[in-house]
Amino acid sequence: MCVHSEMKLYDNNSMSADLSVHQVPGRRLWFHEKEIKLSCRAIIEIKCFICESKRPKTMRDGIITDLKKLSGNNVLRSDIIKFMLIVDENNQADANFIQKVRFDAKKGSINILSNNTKF
Repeated sequence: MCVHSEMKLYDNNSMSADLSVHQVPGRRLWFHEKEIKLSCRAIIEIKCFICESKRPKTMRDGIITDLKKLSGNNVLRSDIIKFMLIVDENNQADANFIQKVRFDAKKGSINILSNNTKF
């Protein structure tokens, strides 16, 4: 297995995944982008609630945007596992927002990983 960052793994090729996990058979180098994309097993989008009081709307909008990106038909293949990693410093996300994120994630078959257990 290996991890890549900022690879263009969505259908429209204009959006990058924050992190992606790939299955690499043995010691192998790929020379074609298609082979790299076909080896993808998981996509991870990452957002952090840091200094929430300074940018609450921006952080919420970023999380919702990434959830839509992951849940839409943008992901290259249906067998790719989708994760949203949310770092919520000091548990600053409010209950209504957490409920919306959980609902959208479930609808899009997205696994939420967070230090805030309410997610």
